[in-house]
Amino acid sequence: MDNGVKRGLVIWFVIIAIVIGVVWAADNKTSNETIDYTNEDLKADLSKEGKINSITIQQNEEIPTGTVVVEYASGNIIKFYTPDVKEITAICNDSNEGKSEKKVVDIYTLDVKRPSVLIQLLPYIIIGVSSIIIVIFIVGRNAAANSGGKMANFGKSKARLMTDVKVTFSEVAGLEEEKEEL
Repeated sequence: MDNGVKRGLVIWFVIIAIVIGVVWAADNKTSNETIDYTNEDLKADLSKEGKINSITIQQNEEIPTGTVVVEYASGNIIKFYTPDVKEITAICNDSNEGKSEKKVVDIYTLDVKRPSVLIQLLPYIIIGVSSIIIVIFIVGRNAAANSGGKMANFGKSKARLMTDVKVTFSEVAGLEEEKEEL
């Protein structure tokens, strides 16, 4: 394989790796902040009318765990993880019972977050591209081997039949072994 082709493949591979890295980083934005917020804290805050504007419950793939985002009237937002989404939903529903329409906390429940199609197909894409690169590399080496390289060249004799050489018996007259061969 030509050095220009190899260099081009490496550049494409680096570009694809960078794009995949950017997509992955954008898809996995997480906060490093940890907040000690329990179900009891949520119950206490819900009992104080007007303190919480809305609650968003996002269930994880590992059922029944999930993420809860609490938006306060002051503008603060707290995000915490819960081991049981059903328990949080029950707490929220219990807090809204008996309240007037104006004092009800908005509760949003979101579907399970699924990874993007690109992230799901990424292993297959990597395996396919790697296989193609390996095949191209092997075919390139075999092509080089057939044109005087090492591989697939065993068993081929480099001896050639020379028909234009005129050797006569008198030229080798003094040599016994050559006489026998002729």
